[in-house]
Amino acid sequence: ELNYFLKENNNEATMKQNIWNTMKAIIRGITISYTAKRNKEKYAQQNKLQQRIRELEIQLQSTSKDLRLQNQMTVTKHKLNLIEQEGMVANLNRTRQVYFEQANKPGRWLSYKLKKEKEKRLIYQLIDGKGDPQQGIEQKKEIVCKYFKDLYKKEEVNENTISFLGETKDK
Repeated sequence: ELNYFLKENNNEATMKQNIWNTMKAIIRGITISYTAKRNKEKYAQQNKLQQRIRELEIQLQSTSKDLRLQNQMTVTKHKLNLIEQEGMVANLNRTRQVYFEQANKPGRWLSYKLKKEKEKRLIYQLIDGKGDPQQGIEQKKEIVCKYFKDLYKKEEVNENTISFLGETKDK
């Protein structure tokens, strides 16, 4: 097909770039048609083997002691198993390729996870002493400082309470 294409189109009037682009399209079409034909043949063979297995199972139900049928069943199942294994190997290779292509990109996933973790810990607003929500960084810092100052300030101890506790301890 390519020889015919080149014989018809390789002349002085046609630019080389146009010939090249057209030839790529033709090769792509040939490849697609070859792959489609190969897949049809493979699926037809697989369906044929499955049908043969069903027929042999029906025959074996009526004559279960026939060794020839049992051997045919074993061989047919083995052939079907080989075809299915080829498909599994192709899927496994495809999966490995995708994993390999994506494996060196953990940065995007990791940055997404870190962003989500940061959003969980981020405090968007705090309520000040008046009950108003504050969203600015400086206001939030002041609210936190005031909270911890109030939390850890020295409380004045009542002398009566201490003397009362001391009396109860002695009793």
